[in-house]
Amino acid sequence: MKGVVMRCLEVHPQICDRKSHSSGRRETQRDSLDKPAERQIHDRILDLLARAKAAGLTERFTISEQAESYPSEKARNSLLTSLRDLAARKGIRALFGSRKHRYSWLPTRFLLIRRHGELADVFPCRVENGYIEPEDFLAAIIAGEVWAPGAWRRPRESRHRRIVDALAANPERLGPGLRLDRKELAVSGELERGRIDLLLRDQEDRFLIVEVKIKASELDQAIGQLARHRRLIASNYFIDRARVRIAIACLDIPNERIADLNGWGIEFFRLPLLILYKPARTPEPRSQSAQASARCREAAEPAGQGLAIA
Repeated sequence: MKGVVMRCLEVHPQICDRKSHSSGRRETQRDSLDKPAERQIHDRILDLLARAKAAGLTERFTISEQAESYPSEKARNSLLTSLRDLAARKGIRALFGSRKHRYSWLPTRFLLIRRHGELADVFPCRVENGYIEPEDFLAAIIAGEVWAPGAWRRPRESRHRRIVDALAANPERLGPGLRLDRKELAVSGELERGRIDLLLRDQEDRFLIVEVKIKASELDQAIGQLARHRRLIASNYFIDRARVRIAIACLDIPNERIADLNGWGIEFFRLPLLILYKPARTPEPRSQSAQASARCREAAEPAGQGLAIA
């Protein structure tokens, strides 16, 4: 696989340092893994890690209990500080605490991703309106899928928003066999963030990033955004860049700019002005009871009298 390779995956299950109500002895992580639900999640993560390594997505992975990797309060606080810095750089929210006390404690299990010895990602985390567990992330990258949801906040009405919504509702306006994968998908890197207007899939299961623009003067901006988005989607979601197409959908693409777009390997779609207009709503058919009531009212009303004009 030619996508971004994770240098190291670290899974850290938590030691359940508490007394058992039945026996009074302290319960360890091994005891808690005897519970069917916990054992099932743990075994699934082990299987996914092995498959990720076999697929070439990671060079190695380690599994260690939290008390072994972070035995002291100082070590745990150092990790939480690193996670806070990572979240600020990438625009994510790691779930290591509560809303009031963020980055205050370690969850039951968590996955750390390191590249070149540096912390690059962490799960569980919250991105937009999605809650991503370690096993969800691993399953998605093995399948070559995007693991984050699209945006849930609806921006204010605009011509750009109208076009994005129209293309999301009917992606085949841009080509046969295209289907929507995500809308307003967030991508981020070190101190850089962006949002993909539309992420589509084609008949060969490749991704198509579509940047929507209104005017020809915005084409240069779109070229830069597409180059960044293709790089970040490969980095964020571990997708082979050869599977990612890029395109601009714009109302006005002058003929003299076509050579530039071809030189950058960017596809383009000229949109008709009609796409800006919302289709007229067709009246909903009335139910049989409503039709019967209308006929009764018509029968009860007196017939109108014709007027003779001299």
